[in-house]
Amino acid sequence: MKKDALLKCIAETGYNVGFGGRKHWATYDIVDKVPGLIGFFSTAMGVFALVYDSLSA
Repeated sequence: MKKDALLKCIAETGYNVGFGGRKHWATYDIVDKVPGLIGFFSTAMGVFALVYDSLSA
């Protein structure tokens, strides 16, 4: 294997590892935070329904 081909292979592997790591952590953050946001918004809607009669109908 020539030096240029080896460097290209190393660069591609490094890019793929970095891209996969960022993609994994982004998915983890979404899965981790979305249930909390849903709970917060449903609690906020419940409080607003207590205040405004039109929302509780």
